[in-house]
Amino acid sequence: MHDAVGHTLAVISVNAGAALHVLAKLPDPPPQVAESLRAIRSASRQGLDELRATLAAQPRQTQPGLAALPQLVAATNVDGLSATLTVTGEPYPLPSDVDAAAYRIVQEALTNVVRHAQARHATVDMSYEFSGVRLRVADDGVGGLALPGGSGLDNMRARTAALGGTFTAGPAPGGAGFEVVATLCCVVGATS
Repeated sequence: MHDAVGHTLAVISVNAGAALHVLAKLPDPPPQVAESLRAIRSASRQGLDELRATLAAQPRQTQPGLAALPQLVAATNVDGLSATLTVTGEPYPLPSDVDAAAYRIVQEALTNVVRHAQARHATVDMSYEFSGVRLRVADDGVGGLALPGGSGLDNMRARTAALGGTFTAGPAPGGAGFEVVATLCCVVGATS
């Protein structure tokens, strides 16, 4: 598995880099193309690093968490999609499992926006609350009910349930777009 997936991710990264090199030589290249290629290259490199860490006998040095949300949201600004992040409440240290799960839920929700929503704008709202953290990812895309066959929503739901939280996903209020809301429970100020 590592050889096949690792090779594919490496080829994606190399091709994106080569395309960026060629694009730099063109007069007046569209900036969206370069943005998309940089995002592809970055995502494929990160995916390859995570694959290596997952399959290695050693645990990962660092797990991405909510501190990395600004970079994640910025990387979603591709192909005409504008994504924004709003954080409310007083930030406090979260248990590592909550921090990692929150990041992964937002990551999967944004991946779904990019792949399926045909949206022009996405918002990520994160709120530090007394009993935990509340995440909302919404878009202005095609909306509708979730399509069968995918595992993204199931994975987000399972991560949330494992932490005693609540999860909803479906058409956004008003019928335009789609929204994912997850509330992850934790003890205020606890770390693990």
